[in-house]
Amino acid sequence: MNEKKFTPEPKPDWKRKDFDLNHLQGREPRERAEIETNRDLAKPIEQLVCDFHDMAELVINPAAAQAADLNWFLIQAQKRMVSLMGRVAIEHERSSKWLVRLTWVLGFLTVGLLVGTMILIESATHTDKEISEIHEIVKKRWEQRGVVEPGSEKIGGIRK
Repeated sequence: MNEKKFTPEPKPDWKRKDFDLNHLQGREPRERAEIETNRDLAKPIEQLVCDFHDMAELVINPAAAQAADLNWFLIQAQKRMVSLMGRVAIEHERSSKWLVRLTWVLGFLTVGLLVGTMILIESATHTDKEISEIHEIVKKRWEQRGVVEPGSEKIGGIRK
């Protein structure tokens, strides 16, 4: 068994969001559930895990819980766990949407690269006749500019 202890303890990098419980007083059960759902989804995931551990500790401690209280604490702990699972599912859905968008962007960029490559290949591929015509055109222009002697067999220092 591994007896290694990890120290120091990790520092919490989240802030607790506490909401006014009086806001729930006098509301219908469905309305309270909707308010609590919105509140739980606004909380950091770490707080939901902490709340679950808090409720579980109250249930585990036999001196603090009576039989009726035990069921109440278990239901509260389950509510926190459901909130945690919902929060994780929402984060997963958001990440999945981003991945799909980025995949589409990469697909479009890939198609753009393929089209660009095909255009470059097409424009760079000439037949022997086209290459000879290009050499003749370039030779005439250079002769006009005085770069080479008229009738010379060299174009740009390269023998034709």
